[in-house]
Amino acid sequence: MPKPSLRVGLDARVATLDFRGFGRYSRSMLHELIALPSRIEWFLYTHDPALKQIFPESGRVRIKVLPGFLGLRSHLILRSAAKNDQIQLMYFLANNFWFLPACPTLITIHDTEPFEHPEFYCHNLMDRILSRYRKLSIKKIGIHFITVSQSSRKDAVSIFGLAPEKITAIYNGVDHKIFNDHATLADHEIRAKFIPEGKPYLFFVGARDYRKNLPALIRAFDLLKNEHQIPHLLVLAGSGGADPVFYPPLQSIAQIAPQDIIFPGYISDQDLPALYRGADAFVFPSLKEGFGLPVLEAMSCGAPVVTSQRSSLPEVVGEAGLLVNPEKESDLADAIWRILNSADLAQSLREKGLKQAAKFRWENTARQVLELIEQLPLS
Repeated sequence: MPKPSLRVGLDARVATLDFRGFGRYSRSMLHELIALPSRIEWFLYTHDPALKQIFPESGRVRIKVLPGFLGLRSHLILRSAAKNDQIQLMYFLANNFWFLPACPTLITIHDTEPFEHPEFYCHNLMDRILSRYRKLSIKKIGIHFITVSQSSRKDAVSIFGLAPEKITAIYNGVDHKIFNDHATLADHEIRAKFIPEGKPYLFFVGARDYRKNLPALIRAFDLLKNEHQIPHLLVLAGSGGADPVFYPPLQSIAQIAPQDIIFPGYISDQDLPALYRGADAFVFPSLKEGFGLPVLEAMSCGAPVVTSQRSSLPEVVGEAGLLVNPEKESDLADAIWRILNSADLAQSLREKGLKQAAKFRWENTARQVLELIEQLPLS
């Protein structure tokens, strides 16, 4: 006899709320999960009617727009909806979860940094109270947890006290249809929107959080300008994440050539691959990551990578990039100079990066998540 269908709810809010890592993960996973053949009926819960324009509904895919599905009252709203829809498992894809579960709960933990250092993420008393409550309650709420790297799995055990057997590490993927090394006729025009024509550049993408370590990157750029007189620009793309209370104004750090540092802000997925492809090096000196999607995207586009030897980044890069101590600016500058000074090394890293990136695909991520869901003890 065929197995009965399983009703799984998905918290889909982040898919339209966030255009950085959490949002990319949510959109990619929703797209792949609902496309895989399974016995599951998917219920996508959102606050935003625009989600219906992104994902198709079908007999086994339903999109539920819940008015007011934001803030503290969202916990009650989702609990009521899950009960009405007879949901058997609720899956939270983006470091969040409900406080009043109506059914078993699966949670993806991307990283533990906000819980380790709430002072950088909580800007008022209520934020701090909620962060503390989430840190203490996550162990009771989830029946199983997904982390996006082995590094974040170890952190989840250490920070939340989770049992290792209740955590499955499943790597993120990359959309190779978007992020690839196939240069297009539009690449030159796209780059010209952000970078003066003909100028070589080093590239970074990410939020301006303290852990991205951008002051160290800017000081390493100063060293390169001073010691090697490189003609390059430093392009620091991305927006959000910076709290001026904790993070210095980046423009004031450079001493040698502040005019050679460009802050283009948010760059869309339509434009981002051209920037990756045109970079002489992609530099990502993060102090800590749960995964590190920009590094994977850069490799997939053929950019030589310099990144940190910490947390998840060695897992993602493997032997396809140069790993450095992110707190030693001279080491960072030396690694970048090695690439700029050796066409053979740059080409070798491009080729290794493409092979490494090919191992990561969102369809594989979704397939592993689906297999896990179907094996969970929900009775």
